Amino acid sequence: MIIKIIKDNHLFLFSIFFLMTFGCSVFQPSTQYQTESQSNVLITSPPSISFQFSCVSKNNPRELARVIKIIDGDSILVDLNGQNYEVRYIGIDTPEYNGSDEMAARNATTVNHDLVEGKTIIMVKDIREVDKYGRLLRFVFVDDYFVNAELVRRGAAEIFDYTPDISCQKYFRSIK
Repeated sequence: MIIKIIKDNHLFLFSIFFLMTFGCSVFQPSTQYQTESQSNVLITSPPSISFQFSCVSKNNPRELARVIKIIDGDSILVDLNGQNYEVRYIGIDTPEYNGSDEMAARNATTVNHDLVEGKTIIMVKDIREVDKYGRLLRFVFVDDYFVNAELVRRGAAEIFDYTPDISCQKYFRSIK
Protein backbone atom coordinates (compact mmCIF):
# COMPACT_ATOMS: atom_id res chain seq x y z
CA MET A 1 0.00 0.00 0.00
CA ILE A 2 2.77 2.47 0.94
CA ILE A 3 4.70 1.60 -2.25
CA LYS A 4 1.59 2.26 -4.37
CA ILE A 5 1.12 5.71 -2.73
CA ILE A 6 4.78 6.58 -3.34
CA LYS A 7 4.53 5.49 -7.00
CA ASP A 8 1.29 7.47 -7.45
CA ASN A 9 2.88 10.49 -5.76
CA HIS A 10 5.91 10.30 -8.09
CA LEU A 11 3.63 10.08 -11.10
CA PHE A 12 1.68 13.09 -9.84
CA LEU A 13 4.88 15.12 -9.24
CA PHE A 14 6.26 14.11 -12.63
CA SER A 15 2.99 15.19 -14.29
CA ILE A 16 3.12 18.58 -12.55
CA PHE A 17 6.79 19.03 -13.54
CA PHE A 18 6.07 18.07 -17.16
CA LEU A 19 3.12 20.45 -17.46
CA MET A 20 5.02 23.33 -15.88
CA THR A 21 8.07 22.75 -18.07
CA PHE A 22 6.48 21.99 -21.41
CA GLY A 23 2.75 22.54 -21.16
CA CYS A 24 2.70 26.34 -21.30
CA SER A 25 4.97 26.64 -24.32
CA VAL A 26 3.28 23.86 -26.28
CA PHE A 27 -0.10 25.60 -26.30
CA GLN A 28 1.13 29.17 -26.72
CA PRO A 29 0.28 30.63 -30.14
CA SER A 30 3.13 32.09 -32.14
CA THR A 31 3.50 34.21 -35.22
CA GLN A 32 6.35 34.18 -37.74
CA TYR A 33 7.46 37.58 -39.01
CA GLN A 34 9.76 38.57 -41.85
CA THR A 35 12.13 41.42 -41.07
CA GLU A 36 13.26 43.81 -43.79
CA SER A 37 16.58 41.96 -43.92
CA GLN A 38 14.56 38.80 -44.75
CA SER A 39 15.67 36.93 -41.62
CA ASN A 40 12.95 35.19 -39.64
CA VAL A 41 12.09 36.32 -36.13
CA LEU A 42 9.83 34.05 -34.10
CA ILE A 43 7.71 36.09 -31.74
CA THR A 44 5.32 34.39 -29.35
CA SER A 45 2.23 36.45 -28.65
CA PRO A 46 0.33 36.55 -25.37
CA PRO A 47 -3.46 36.39 -25.37
CA SER A 48 -5.25 39.32 -26.95
CA ILE A 49 -5.61 42.29 -24.62
CA SER A 50 -8.04 45.09 -25.37
CA PHE A 51 -6.97 48.71 -24.94
CA GLN A 52 -9.00 51.86 -24.67
CA PHE A 53 -7.09 53.33 -27.63
CA SER A 54 -9.10 52.74 -30.78
CA CYS A 55 -6.13 53.71 -32.96
CA VAL A 56 -4.34 50.47 -31.99
CA SER A 57 -5.56 47.57 -34.11
CA LYS A 58 -7.27 44.83 -32.14
CA ASN A 59 -6.17 42.40 -34.88
CA ASN A 60 -2.44 42.84 -34.31
CA PRO A 61 -0.92 40.43 -31.79
CA ARG A 62 0.19 41.66 -28.37
CA GLU A 63 3.74 40.83 -27.33
CA LEU A 64 4.98 40.71 -23.75
CA ALA A 65 8.58 41.77 -23.24
CA ARG A 66 10.80 42.90 -20.37
CA VAL A 67 12.68 46.18 -20.74
CA ILE A 68 16.36 45.62 -20.06
CA LYS A 69 17.82 48.95 -21.19
CA ILE A 70 16.72 52.47 -22.06
CA ILE A 71 18.58 53.54 -25.20
CA ASP A 72 17.16 57.06 -25.49
CA GLY A 73 13.83 58.87 -25.38
CA ASP A 74 12.14 56.78 -28.06
CA SER A 75 14.09 53.50 -28.10
CA ILE A 76 14.51 50.62 -25.67
CA LEU A 77 16.16 47.21 -25.55
CA VAL A 78 13.83 44.37 -24.57
CA ASP A 79 14.00 40.69 -23.79
CA LEU A 80 11.35 39.03 -25.95
CA ASN A 81 11.13 35.24 -25.72
CA GLY A 82 14.72 35.01 -24.49
CA GLN A 83 16.18 37.20 -27.25
CA ASN A 84 17.16 40.87 -27.10
CA TYR A 85 15.57 43.29 -29.55
CA GLU A 86 15.87 47.02 -29.98
CA VAL A 87 12.43 48.63 -30.11
CA ARG A 88 11.62 52.02 -31.64
CA TYR A 89 8.40 53.72 -30.49
CA ILE A 90 6.35 54.57 -33.57
CA GLY A 91 4.54 57.83 -34.22
CA ILE A 92 6.88 59.95 -32.13
CA ASP A 93 10.39 61.38 -32.17
CA THR A 94 12.59 62.66 -29.36
CA PRO A 95 15.71 64.85 -29.54
CA GLU A 96 19.00 63.07 -30.21
CA TYR A 97 22.05 63.33 -27.96
CA ASN A 98 24.22 64.37 -30.89
CA GLY A 99 21.75 67.11 -31.86
CA SER A 100 21.39 70.72 -30.84
CA ASP A 101 19.27 70.11 -27.73
CA GLU A 102 21.11 67.64 -25.52
CA MET A 103 19.16 68.75 -22.43
CA ALA A 104 15.85 67.85 -24.12
CA ALA A 105 17.36 64.49 -25.17
CA ARG A 106 18.31 63.81 -21.53
CA ASN A 107 14.82 64.80 -20.38
CA ALA A 108 13.13 62.47 -22.91
CA THR A 109 15.40 59.61 -21.87
CA THR A 110 14.60 60.25 -18.20
CA VAL A 111 10.84 60.25 -18.86
CA ASN A 112 11.19 57.03 -20.87
CA HIS A 113 13.26 55.51 -18.05
CA ASP A 114 10.68 56.47 -15.43
CA LEU A 115 7.88 54.89 -17.48
CA VAL A 116 9.39 51.54 -18.52
CA GLU A 117 12.78 50.71 -17.01
CA GLY A 118 12.87 47.08 -15.81
CA LYS A 119 9.14 46.59 -16.39
CA THR A 120 7.18 44.06 -18.38
CA ILE A 121 5.54 45.85 -21.29
CA ILE A 122 2.98 45.05 -23.94
CA MET A 123 4.01 45.84 -27.51
CA VAL A 124 1.77 46.11 -30.57
CA LYS A 125 2.96 46.70 -34.12
CA ASP A 126 1.12 48.98 -36.52
CA ILE A 127 1.97 48.13 -40.15
CA ARG A 128 5.70 47.41 -40.49
CA GLU A 129 7.59 44.92 -38.38
CA VAL A 130 10.97 46.71 -38.39
CA ASP A 131 12.59 49.92 -39.59
CA LYS A 132 15.61 50.20 -41.90
CA TYR A 133 17.91 49.74 -38.89
CA GLY A 134 16.30 46.43 -37.91
CA ARG A 135 14.54 47.81 -34.83
CA LEU A 136 11.06 46.50 -33.98
CA LEU A 137 8.48 49.25 -34.54
CA ARG A 138 5.89 49.21 -31.76
CA PHE A 139 3.24 50.95 -29.74
CA VAL A 140 4.17 50.25 -26.12
CA PHE A 141 1.94 49.92 -23.06
CA VAL A 142 2.95 49.62 -19.40
CA ASP A 143 0.84 49.83 -16.28
CA ASP A 144 -1.93 52.28 -17.27
CA TYR A 145 0.17 54.17 -19.82
CA PHE A 146 0.31 54.21 -23.60
CA VAL A 147 4.02 55.05 -23.55
CA ASN A 148 4.25 56.61 -27.03
CA ALA A 149 1.35 58.95 -26.17
CA GLU A 150 2.58 59.65 -22.65
CA LEU A 151 5.92 60.89 -23.98
CA VAL A 152 4.00 63.33 -26.21
CA ARG A 153 1.66 64.35 -23.37
CA ARG A 154 4.59 65.10 -21.06
CA GLY A 155 6.32 67.20 -23.73
CA ALA A 156 9.27 64.80 -24.08
CA ALA A 157 8.44 63.77 -27.67
CA GLU A 158 7.14 65.31 -30.85
CA ILE A 159 4.60 63.66 -33.13
CA PHE A 160 6.33 62.27 -36.20
CA ASP A 161 4.78 60.50 -39.18
CA TYR A 162 6.61 57.30 -40.09
CA THR A 163 4.46 56.31 -43.04
CA PRO A 164 2.84 53.79 -43.25
CA ASP A 165 2.80 53.43 -39.43
CA ILE A 166 0.44 56.34 -38.72
CA SER A 167 -2.61 54.73 -37.07
CA CYS A 168 -2.33 56.81 -33.87
CA GLN A 169 -1.29 60.18 -35.32
CA LYS A 170 -4.75 61.75 -34.81
CA TYR A 171 -4.80 60.53 -31.23
CA PHE A 172 -1.31 61.92 -30.56
CA ARG A 173 -2.35 65.30 -32.00
CA SER A 174 -5.45 65.35 -29.78
CA ILE A 175 -3.37 65.10 -26.58
CA LYS A 176 -0.59 67.52 -27.49
